[in-house]
Amino acid sequence: MKKEKNTDWIYYVFVFLSAIAVFTYILHVGYISSGSMEPALMTHDVTVSSRIIISPIKCGDIISFKWENGDIYGKRVIGVAGDEVMIIGGHVYINGEKLEEAYIAGDVKTHAGETVIFNVPENSFFVLGDNREDSYDSRFWEEPYVKREDVISRYLFSIPIHLLYKQG
Repeated sequence: MKKEKNTDWIYYVFVFLSAIAVFTYILHVGYISSGSMEPALMTHDVTVSSRIIISPIKCGDIISFKWENGDIYGKRVIGVAGDEVMIIGGHVYINGEKLEEAYIAGDVKTHAGETVIFNVPENSFFVLGDNREDSYDSRFWEEPYVKREDVISRYLFSIPIHLLYKQG
């Protein structure tokens, strides 16, 4: 009688290595630790984003990026290379046109002090949190632009973990 080889371990190694490859090169999983993107991304939610960015990043996309201090931030793209972003009287204007922002809550205003103008340089983005009254974003940074090479991923969807906190 011939003894069969146990090859199940090959399957488990393959699955393990595939998972590592997916989360290293294809997907980025993040945790929302602040309220700066509410109501789109709620505090405590887990996000899944794509590291593979085929089409150009555009105004309205949510991106994850590495910031100066090494932290990873998630914000909404408001301006892309070549755009002039103006903040006047609590409203955002892109290239002279008022930006309609259905994703921000109610009567939230975008304050930045006096009227401010940002001209987005090549290979860069101007980003804001949706919760404008509680977001540390391009309006306040010494270098207000996110460089393209610092972008990690583009947001796909969230897992609403915040709902568990409301129940407990």
